Amino acid sequence: MVRPHFLSTLLALSACAPAAAPPLRPRTETAAPLPAGDRRRSLAGLWKVSFAIDSVQAPLVGSRAVMQAASGTWVTGTLQLRDTLVVIGALPIVGLRALVEVDFTPSLGRQVSCYTPGEGVVDVQLLLGHLQLLFTPGAADCGFAAEGSVRGDSVIGSWNEDSYVGRRTAGRFFMVRSP
Repeated sequence: MVRPHFLSTLLALSACAPAAAPPLRPRTETAAPLPAGDRRRSLAGLWKVSFAIDSVQAPLVGSRAVMQAASGTWVTGTLQLRDTLVVIGALPIVGLRALVEVDFTPSLGRQVSCYTPGEGVVDVQLLLGHLQLLFTPGAADCGFAAEGSVRGDSVIGSWNEDSYVGRRTAGRFFMVRSP
């Protein structure tokens, strides 16, 4: 048998619940066109991107993370960098608006950590012909990044998936501008 005071307490608590739980605050986002002299403007456009699965994290040896050779298969997709600079949140996360369409599932059996294909923001750094791309800006203890040398309409370098215990996956990387 349910006691009457239990029901009245439960009813009183449920009536207060919406006021007690404040709604989540959406992350603030501001966007603006890249300034005319910004070097990253030269990267705006559609790129074919490829990532080789050269090494993956082996089971831990004691408390150490160890990498082992992998299949070397290539994962290919597209990266569309836009000429819009986006600032998100109070930290802030700063990057270019982007559409990243790369699926690691066929080769790894999963996506890389903290990464979801689709619309988002990519932190792009370009200095003296060296490009760094952070595909998961603002992610802590996980993520996905690539870096390389820019040669005209191509970039050649390496990529890695970061995690709390070190790199989980790493390999070669290249991107070529699509017509």
